Amino acid sequence: MTARALALCLAIAVAAPACGDDAPPTGADTDTAQVVDADPDTGPAPDTTSDPDTSALPDADAGTDTDTDTVIAVDGAGDGHPPSCAVDADCDDGLACTVDRCTEARHCAWSVAAAACLVHAQCFAAGDARPGEPCQVCDPAAAPLAWTPRDDGAPCGGDDACTLPGTCSGGVCQVSDLPCDDRNPCTDDVCDPVAGCTSTASAADAPCDDGDPCTTGDRCDGAGACVVSPVACDDGDPCTVDACDAATGDCTHALAPGAPCEDGDPCTAGDACDAAGACVSGGPNPCDDGNPCTIDSCGAGGCAHLATQNACCAGVVSVCDDGNPCTDDSCDPATAGCTHTANTAACDDRNACTAGDACQDGACVPGAPVVCEPAGACTTAVCDRNAGCRVYPASGTPCDDGVACTTDDTCVSGACVGDDTDCACTPPIPPNAVRLTAMRLGGAGEGVDVDGDPATCEPSASCSGGVDNAFGTLGAVVNPSIQEAIDAGSLVLVLDLDALANGPATVAVHTGARAPGCAAEPCPYVLAATGFADPPLPTDPTCVPRFVLAGTWALPTLTAGGDDAVIPIELPLSAGASLSLTLRRAHLTGTVTVSGGAAATFSGVLAGAIAKGEVLAAIDGLTSFPAGLTRDQVKGLVSALVATDIDADGNGVAESSSIALVVEGVAVQIVEGTP
Repeated sequence: MTARALALCLAIAVAAPACGDDAPPTGADTDTAQVVDADPDTGPAPDTTSDPDTSALPDADAGTDTDTDTVIAVDGAGDGHPPSCAVDADCDDGLACTVDRCTEARHCAWSVAAAACLVHAQCFAAGDARPGEPCQVCDPAAAPLAWTPRDDGAPCGGDDACTLPGTCSGGVCQVSDLPCDDRNPCTDDVCDPVAGCTSTASAADAPCDDGDPCTTGDRCDGAGACVVSPVACDDGDPCTVDACDAATGDCTHALAPGAPCEDGDPCTAGDACDAAGACVSGGPNPCDDGNPCTIDSCGAGGCAHLATQNACCAGVVSVCDDGNPCTDDSCDPATAGCTHTANTAACDDRNACTAGDACQDGACVPGAPVVCEPAGACTTAVCDRNAGCRVYPASGTPCDDGVACTTDDTCVSGACVGDDTDCACTPPIPPNAVRLTAMRLGGAGEGVDVDGDPATCEPSASCSGGVDNAFGTLGAVVNPSIQEAIDAGSLVLVLDLDALANGPATVAVHTGARAPGCAAEPCPYVLAATGFADPPLPTDPTCVPRFVLAGTWALPTLTAGGDDAVIPIELPLSAGASLSLTLRRAHLTGTVTVSGGAAATFSGVLAGAIAKGEVLAAIDGLTSFPAGLTRDQVKGLVSALVATDIDADGNGVAESSSIALVVEGVAVQIVEGTP
């Protein structure tokens, strides 16, 4: 540091000791600094000095002025005067951020340049952050000689993959680490500053705990899975029900009266457990095999079935079978005589064009004729005796393809084909239509109480009457991309507000694009001909809305949607990526302003619930992410900041999170055309 630079720093230290060494120089002379008018002019007020001894130096320009002088000189020699000079160059202090001047009184004068700060003998430009502390900056207007704290709440940090974006507080950056616990006891979770969260499988045979007291021997398999074995509770007694107590892990053996068992005697049957846990015989075993051609008995070796010598029997098949399904055949082992009794069983007359065939008087009688139905207007159906119903494509017959604008609809090889020359997307939009010009994720308290339960509101500190927005914490990540897509014209949503009259209302939301050739707003717009119909109809001549909500007008307020409303939404992200999600329990509320009898503006909230698991799955399908974040960082933000506070599917478990999109729109002109 040059002598002049040191002198300037000592002078500045009188006002704010932030330049050079922390302690002022020592010496017999008590002068520390002089105020010198660096900008000679005239005015009603004289310059002043800050020299504390009796030898105050005079005003360098010996005039009066109204400007604000800056502490710029020092009594370096102890003689009551700043350093002498002949030209400005004699006063060069070696600092780029000071203005060096030689006054008319031939003394050096220095001042800190505009839009600069001088802190600890170093120059900084306005807006520069303090090295190592992003929440302190150079603000010449506030303190040109010291660091100025940034406003509380200003974003900071998040410079690596392991640190979440933070905010300034009292001049200090408050950040937190990215949570990396995948809740798998058989993985080692770490965070890499570049790659983010990583998980590697624990060593094989490492101990783990699946949390179930009814398993034992829990060990990692080396591939990231905790392998367990069930606690062995089988006591070998068929008269007990063996189980493991899920709370304690202890085996239980409850008596099972009536349970089947085996008393060890092959000549008893129906053995069952009694109330005392003993196996009791159910009575003699008849050993009946149901075959009239065997003699059944039971002995020490169990059941025996001896073949009879009757001529009616040959093994287990009766020789009396006449091969007619419409007779019941029987044989009398005593006489070897056969009988054949007619039945009424179902049968098959070998004709595929009859149904309900049944036996009558020993013969199979055909049922009712089979009626063959065509598969569509352009098919014919006939019945084949061997193959049954056959459907064939038709050609040349008139038909209706379901599209109102086509003409001369005719069957061609099984398909209904019409002339679509006159088809076009004619927008059925009345004057009360607005285009959304702004959309963002709302914050806490900006939303709708979608389930009517004030208790389901997280975090509770941000809850107001059941209204919150769990996804609002991600607004800083996605809101810029959403608005950018709207401003660029890649996201165009048009609300058809129907007739503006108190009572029932129908709100249709269409997609579209700027009319060709329009580069700057206000632009007319065209609607997508097929919108988001499910499934889309390639020749549909109408402008199908993306979704429709039923509601009520109580002018100027609109309330639409409900617990059964389900709509698709897409949240645009950077690099053209977007999250495709399903909004359940969709509600739309807002107010409209009217001009000339038509809607002029609309502002409101589209709110509902989105399954958190669906969001995480959608993130897995993305290839690019906003603000340079990694996939793991985005998933970490969702996992850490978004609370599941709504049971959208009614199974008793809160699996979804509340979301609210704050929207604004203005009147839009719709024209025919191709988006």
